[in-house]
Amino acid sequence: MAVTKSSSQCYLKIQQASARTPWRCRFKKKVIPRTPAERAAMKAKNHTCKQEYAEALGVAQETIMHEAVKLRERFGCHSIEYYYEAIMQKSQLTDRKKGPNRWNAFLCAEVRKHNDALPPDQPRAKATELQARLASVWNQMTPEAKLDATEEAMEDLKEHRLNKSIAISNLSNLTARTGQKCLLMAVQGDLEHLQCPFIYVSDETVADYFHTLTQMTVAHFAARLEACSIAGVTGLINNYKESFLTLKKETAQLILQKLNEAARIPVPKMFYSSFDTCITQKCGVVVVNWPLKKFQSPSDIGSMTELRLLHASLKNGTTTFHKMSQQEWEEWENKRSDKQPAVGDDGDEGEGMDVTGSGTTSQSSSNKQAASSSAPPPTPSAPVQSVTFSVSTGQSTNPASGAGAHVVMAPKKTRKTQSDKGTKRGPRYSTH
Repeated sequence: MAVTKSSSQCYLKIQQASARTPWRCRFKKKVIPRTPAERAAMKAKNHTCKQEYAEALGVAQETIMHEAVKLRERFGCHSIEYYYEAIMQKSQLTDRKKGPNRWNAFLCAEVRKHNDALPPDQPRAKATELQARLASVWNQMTPEAKLDATEEAMEDLKEHRLNKSIAISNLSNLTARTGQKCLLMAVQGDLEHLQCPFIYVSDETVADYFHTLTQMTVAHFAARLEACSIAGVTGLINNYKESFLTLKKETAQLILQKLNEAARIPVPKMFYSSFDTCITQKCGVVVVNWPLKKFQSPSDIGSMTELRLLHASLKNGTTTFHKMSQQEWEEWENKRSDKQPAVGDDGDEGEGMDVTGSGTTSQSSSNKQAASSSAPPPTPSAPVQSVTFSVSTGQSTNPASGAGAHVVMAPKKTRKTQSDKGTKRGPRYSTH
């Protein structure tokens, strides 16, 4: 403990941080188990003691109440309850503790020496066990010898008492004692023990640094930590994947439903890469206001944002399917014939969504037969002015029409190049 003198001639005590050392050693006590008869006798004894204590406590409370009534009759300024509480009130002031003396310092130092010499697995001796033997040694020492023997022990005893009074369990005093800054969070790990998250921040700078680092307050982070400790990271990831797959399935089913409503005939499957040859040419249906840049199946969309945009656009009617009239279909067919002759079905149209809407690609024989058959003329209906009809080009691309002049190109999926492409083939000889 250092003492400094300020400019106003006042002495200030400054606490210096020191190394923290444990102030006691704990060992597991040997407990002799009691027999059932001993436990029953102990239980009966405790029950009798509780009853007697309750009766004695009631008598004492009645006595205090009589004294409160007497105070009320004598002074009469307050109620009986006020005087009763005044009698029962306990002083909240902390009692003054006795300071360390040289005998305590000598006893503490000698006990420490004795315990340090013991093996690690042997229980430590207490001060009360060595007090009688050390008292005889202390009484035979001269005053000068006592001062020399306890000079360093007095400082150690002061530090020992200070560390004991300001324990690590009191985080506020820990910060004041050592100057260390800490952040503590305690959350529940299951739903069986309900409790609010416990948060302790020793300094505002710790909270500010935490917010700068994580872009979250300490309370917000503790709430998320509690949710993660209960559900787990695996459950969080699985929930996201399940919701993503469920939204893909719902979007695929919604697209197929809208297509069947516009076509007015049963359409078992939706095609994307070959939409003009498998849907527009046979059913006379075009897409209006496709919200994404690429015309593809929901199962191929890797962004949750784009998938939600497509699902919402189909739900509110922004993206629709339009069935062309006879005149519109003939104009679309003429434009397609001018660009390129009709392309025969080569098996690529099998890339589409399943009828169930699960988003998986499949190929069925019934769709191949439907693709190879001639397209019946579509049923006439009212023309839509904002529709741009899809026209196939000579680059193996199939556009899906949008509103006005907006056309979304949906290229076909390219097949994987063979590993032996360009290699000269010849007779194969056996090595055996």
